[in-house]
Amino acid sequence: MRGSNLLVPPVCAVLTLKLRFRLKFKSIPNGVVRKGSSLKLSTAILILFLTGSLNALASTDDEISHLLSFVASTGCQYERNGTMHSGAEAANHINRKYEYFLDKIESTEDFVKYSATKSKMSGKYYKIHCDGKLAVRSKDWLLEELMRYRR
Repeated sequence: MRGSNLLVPPVCAVLTLKLRFRLKFKSIPNGVVRKGSSLKLSTAILILFLTGSLNALASTDDEISHLLSFVASTGCQYERNGTMHSGAEAANHINRKYEYFLDKIESTEDFVKYSATKSKMSGKYYKIHCDGKLAVRSKDWLLEELMRYRR
């Protein structure tokens, strides 16, 4: 996975997750951590765990942004419920589904599963039609691009 630009949070910070994995740090009021107090092992482990989680969330967000850009800029046609759409139209639709299913999405693979695989109403799989190639399911197309991006 790609690294993030996030800094390790200070010991006296509370992590607040924002919608779409945006992160914000809020300071704890003065006096909560007393001068001369030491960190317990469990607190140190928690900080390390949160730091790793932040990197994973940032990487997932980066990957999802990449896939949305990939769809938007493609010259291929996106078939949804029998109707062809441009990459830009498909990216807008996928982004709306992403916002709807955000609470279920914990990974980039979940993003593809919930937002870009098939119609929840008709159950029909989305397909990608590129010139000179056989149509493929969007899920396979996007997961292939995700593997390329991760290398």
